Amino acid sequence: LALQGEPVGAPRRPTAELPATQVERIAQALKTLAGQTT
Repeated sequence: LALQGEPVGAPRRPTAELPATQVERIAQALKTLAGQTT
């Protein structure tokens, strides 16, 4: 079932299902953002 306001063709995927490279990219981006704000 799709949540309200979400397109049916784009289901949310748990972080565990993401490819390792994507997780690394997201983690690196978060580190960069955290470094910029502090």
